[in-house]
Amino acid sequence: MYWDLLVTDAYRAATILGGEIYGYLLAGTLNAGTEQYAAGQKIKSYTVPRAAAPSVGTFTPSMAIPSAAEESDFGSAREFSLTKFIKQDFAIRAEVQKQVASGPYGFVTPHGQVMLELMRSMMRHLNDYTAETLSRDACRAVGTTSGSAFASNADVLADARTELVRNGFAPSNGSSSAILSLGAYNAASKLPGLINASASGSNNTLRQGVVGQLYNLDIRESHGTYTHTKGTGANYVLDGAHAVGATSIKVKTGTGTVLAGDVITIGGHKYVNNIALTGGYLTIAAPGLLSAQADGATVTINDSHEANIVADRAAFEIAMRPPAQVMMDGMDMTNITRRQIITHPGTGISFELAGWGGDGMANFSLRTLYEVIVWDQQRVIKLMSGV
Repeated sequence: MYWDLLVTDAYRAATILGGEIYGYLLAGTLNAGTEQYAAGQKIKSYTVPRAAAPSVGTFTPSMAIPSAAEESDFGSAREFSLTKFIKQDFAIRAEVQKQVASGPYGFVTPHGQVMLELMRSMMRHLNDYTAETLSRDACRAVGTTSGSAFASNADVLADARTELVRNGFAPSNGSSSAILSLGAYNAASKLPGLINASASGSNNTLRQGVVGQLYNLDIRESHGTYTHTKGTGANYVLDGAHAVGATSIKVKTGTGTVLAGDVITIGGHKYVNNIALTGGYLTIAAPGLLSAQADGATVTINDSHEANIVADRAAFEIAMRPPAQVMMDGMDMTNITRRQIITHPGTGISFELAGWGGDGMANFSLRTLYEVIVWDQQRVIKLMSGV
């Protein structure tokens, strides 16, 4: 009986969190399910890569049936591993179980609000981890490291859209988002041209976390936005000439570290360094350098910054599964006696609620395996703002 009441409160807690602001978790492709996965087990992606160039030629009438690539050759075979694990544990003693629930949320057990706070901390971690991943794996950057990117206008959103178009991708309604911190959104929402929440469309749009739209970008607000702290590197220049499209950037003469996520300026364009400086090389995403550069060209490392993000839904994927348990002859061989999948209604993210008994008390755990992967870096642009 108490387990049923606890599950009821867990669903209520998830429903309350459904009204909170997790912009990153709403902006990507969610790959969630209830089937158990082992840590490190590979999971198939829901996303499909960009198509290759079309076949161009002359049409020749024929009775032969065209031969196409199998589906597994186009997207559905992409896999990645669930390597991260997050959990929150809590215990219940017999005397506490008999207490009457109280508080502002109408929970039916004394532990309803406990689960609310535990779930909230987990949701914020997942949101922040997604923000950090996108900041590190973005293609290029726009904005400023001095003051707010929205100090006087929303031009930085137009600049981000331009970078997406430059990469061969035009944002369309409902697929591309600008995910802003509370401070960045507060500044942007006061500028002319940004559609505010009261005029942003249907109630369904608002329930999906979209608080405005501009330049075909859904404007999303987020509890947390990753603040990137730059490395110690300075005074680097290019070592040798580099052609248009180069993604492996050789540098020399400088000192200090250049970290993954640092923004480097070369030839007037801002690129995100995706892998820490190693062996004299920096790494940027395709399509690489936008202009040819001569030997000795300056490599400017931008200052630390708040990393807001502009990205397409198909650019990144958030995968989650409950952890697998040892089974023998169809029986769970752990001492877990009860388990239930609890789904967050706003994002679709699911946690497993597991419980097992002791002597005069019981332990419970909310947990999930997860990973965030960026499939198409060309569809991710970092929007820098000062810290």
